Amino acid sequence: MTSFIVVTTDSELFRFFPADASLTPMGTFSCPARAGALPFSMAVDRNATAWVLFDDGELFRVTTADARCSSTTYLGGQHGMRVFGMAFAGDPARGGETLYVAQANGSDRLAFGSLDTTTLAIAILGYFKRDEWQGGELTGTGDGRLFGISFDIPGPGAHILEIDRNTAALKSRFAVPLGTYSSSSAFAYWRGDFFVFTALPKSPTLVHRVRPSDGTIALVNTLSAPIVGAGVSTCARE
Repeated sequence: MTSFIVVTTDSELFRFFPADASLTPMGTFSCPARAGALPFSMAVDRNATAWVLFDDGELFRVTTADARCSSTTYLGGQHGMRVFGMAFAGDPARGGETLYVAQANGSDRLAFGSLDTTTLAIAILGYFKRDEWQGGELTGTGDGRLFGISFDIPGPGAHILEIDRNTAALKSRFAVPLGTYSSSSAFAYWRGDFFVFTALPKSPTLVHRVRPSDGTIALVNTLSAPIVGAGVSTCARE
């Protein structure tokens, strides 16, 4: 695999190619969401299905091959988690993958958990300390690593974190001068690099590549519509 999927608030799917940071349109989906609801976050499973969370707490499945959207029986607001960042991470010991979620709403401690894609129930695995996680996005890898980006309050700026997927404890944390808490955002890990998508209201999405190996941060592309989800399959090669 040489690319991953991103989604905009306009329900557009794009294929993103990390090698040159180009974007190719894949189609526009139409979900039976409530009036006024917009995509908020997205994760892609290894069957190339995009799980799209809307900002009112509804969850849909979108087939990336043809942009066909279908409803789910997911009950929104479980454990007070109306909206959340989300990503699949592989489970090397048992095989398969797990969908992880990190709470993005609320003023108290924010929850971290897993969402069972069969029962559609969320299980709480831990809680973030308030100064560690203030709402943001997740990205995972096939070998079981899980990363998050948390936007600082009041900002600007953010921190990229490696998260213990069993407890929500942080394994590492470093600051990046990107985005604000009010930004639309998406986040992806690809072969040692992070790609951070941020957009202020009525502004284009800025796509930055963060390269931990040499500490560089580069603006690599822009898009007029706000990107709010990035999905990297756990089948992607590291």
